[in-house]
Amino acid sequence: MTKEKIMHYEPFFKLFKKIAERETRVITFLTNEKIPIGSYAFVPSYCADKQCDCRRALVSVYEDKKEAYSKQPLATISYGWEDFKFYRDWSGGFEDKMIQEFKGPALDSMQPQSQYAPFLLATFIDLIEKDEDYAQRLQRHYAFFKYKKGMRMPSKLRALMNPLTPCACQSGKIFKLCCGKNRSRLRKGKRR
Repeated sequence: MTKEKIMHYEPFFKLFKKIAERETRVITFLTNEKIPIGSYAFVPSYCADKQCDCRRALVSVYEDKKEAYSKQPLATISYGWEDFKFYRDWSGGFEDKMIQEFKGPALDSMQPQSQYAPFLLATFIDLIEKDEDYAQRLQRHYAFFKYKKGMRMPSKLRALMNPLTPCACQSGKIFKLCCGKNRSRLRKGKRR
């Protein structure tokens, strides 16, 4: 069985609702002949397996309307930020075409795509290339997600986040004691 078949992705907002409300990218098109006028949310999901370190996000794009989130996304974009060699080593034998998709950005071939998917992919590529903070945010969210899932953090991931810095939800608490708190790690009874 390949890693791809056992990977399970969860939306970032399920674990980090407050941070997602502040940091999910929404783009509004006021005029465009390639997509209906409106706002579109780029919603990242990450692999929930704490043993997997794929360094990849699946970004589902929805029309930013409450009812749209219960439907199929208009596009699902695979975005891996490491180099090709990382994904070749990680995959343990995937074909180059599949590795290139993991490296991304690319439309995920395992997901249904709408007629707007190519345009939304081009928009995402433009975002990643022009907005370094957004690209880093997706990587930092991956590290937050893996930290919350209890993954042993390799040094490269630890460098993306510090659990002792102020939480991104702007509560005034440090991440480790706010959105990064892992309730399953807390013991009942006395605290040390």
